Amino acid sequence: AEAPAPAPAPKPAAKKKKKAAGSAGAIFEADEAVEGYYDDDSDWFPAKVVKDLGGGKFKIAWDEDGEEYDLEPGYIRKKISEVDKDGPFLPGEAVVALCDDDDQWYNGILQSDNGDGTFALIWDEDGEEGTGKADSMRKVVPKLELEEMTVGQKMKGTVTGVRDFGAFVDVGAVRDGLVHVSKMLPRDESAGFKKGDRVSALYKEEEEWYTATVDAVNKDGSYTIIWDEDGDEPYKSKKEEMKWDGFALKVNDVVDVWVARIDDGKLALSQYEGGGGGRSKDVSAFEGMHPDEWIDGKIVSIMNFGFFVEVVPPSGGPPSQGLVHVSRMRDGFVEDAFSEGEVGQSVKVRVDNVDVANGRLSLAMV
Repeated sequence: AEAPAPAPAPKPAAKKKKKAAGSAGAIFEADEAVEGYYDDDSDWFPAKVVKDLGGGKFKIAWDEDGEEYDLEPGYIRKKISEVDKDGPFLPGEAVVALCDDDDQWYNGILQSDNGDGTFALIWDEDGEEGTGKADSMRKVVPKLELEEMTVGQKMKGTVTGVRDFGAFVDVGAVRDGLVHVSKMLPRDESAGFKKGDRVSALYKEEEEWYTATVDAVNKDGSYTIIWDEDGDEPYKSKKEEMKWDGFALKVNDVVDVWVARIDDGKLALSQYEGGGGGRSKDVSAFEGMHPDEWIDGKIVSIMNFGFFVEVVPPSGGPPSQGLVHVSRMRDGFVEDAFSEGEVGQSVKVRVDNVDVANGRLSLAMV
């Protein structure tokens, strides 16, 4: 006897979705090799389509024993190993998509193309229907081994974490890659803030700067922010009373990156085409400089951990960027790097350390 189709999983209230439009036409064809979800084993198994039952339901036969089984929408998908990872999104493919309700990524299965850059899908977690945007989805495909990747290869990834030294990006490989700060595109300082941006803002009552997150962009050009310190009371701030805090990249951003280096099981990525950086990699011209020799520099970006300063070798040549860590800005403890300088400001620096192998330059202002 045929086993009944598995019932959808219970729906957590926190991730409840609005019903999306149904699929137009059959997603799978008779005799197509697919994968079906078997509830008893809580896993996906290879199968073949026997018949389209309508309404997104399909009768399949398991490869293992030939037993036929009816599958509801969301319990059948195209074979992961046969998905064209670089091709257009197709109904039936498994994806990881960004949910607008809570800005989190969830697995789902595409049901139909809405024709406007969005797709109807069914979330794996709760069986509910939802909508995914093409620019906020990635296909579920077999994980790439690092040996399969090449330096200079372009990839699309999702930022999974941000640290002081850079951002980790999931590009579908066996491990996340690191975009070091030196491999990040500079922020457009003239651009306005948007919801979710990390900032430092002036608290006028105390004339002090504190870190916060932009919660809303107001019609009058001001911003509503939420302070890190209390996290409850919204505060209205003007653009001129706010500064960027941290990197332009943030968790859940979808970005284009290039493979910069694969070494000892580690994956280095870059936002610069071809995998290079935004500055000269060759810093050998700074080797041998006396630690007491001062050179002119210009602040090109500010992070909470220090300044990136552009300098030219005394002997001439292309400019390079070096990091002045907060501990090397001045004597004493520096609480806020943004209060110590401005982008475009000219400064005097000394060379603290030259890392020729990695093309990195450490500078000091003291």
